[in-house]
Amino acid sequence: MLQSQQNARNFPAVPGGTDPYFARDFFTYEADITATIAASGATTYTLQIQTDSDFLWTKASFIQTGTGVPAILIQDNGSGRNLSTFAVPVSNIFGTGQLPFILPRQRIFQANASVTLNISEIGGTNTITSLHLSFIGEKGFKYSQYQGG
Repeated sequence: MLQSQQNARNFPAVPGGTDPYFARDFFTYEADITATIAASGATTYTLQIQTDSDFLWTKASFIQTGTGVPAILIQDNGSGRNLSTFAVPVSNIFGTGQLPFILPRQRIFQANASVTLNISEIGGTNTITSLHLSFIGEKGFKYSQYQGG
């Protein structure tokens, strides 16, 4: 197998399939929503990706307090894309604290991009008192970020 074919298999989320990162390091972005979300209510949280590296999201987990049913719409402001057609139950894409959800495909959030989390309570009768979302993956340090281009 050609090296380029191997790279394409190993890095399918990267155009051309070649790895643009000279180093990777485990990292978790945590979104801690501590404001109460009332029954049928909503809130917005902005997750800021650090400037030193892209974030390669591979797994997700959450824990919550309160008995409400949270739903989420994730907007990647770096690419201008929503990650679903509308808000989906958090448990459908975050798994649990004991058993994280493994994304079917790695998602790359660009360095210095923001990610908007639109969170709503869809149960209609109970409240969410806190919601802790873990975006688990790797920081990807690009060659170009350290070579002035």
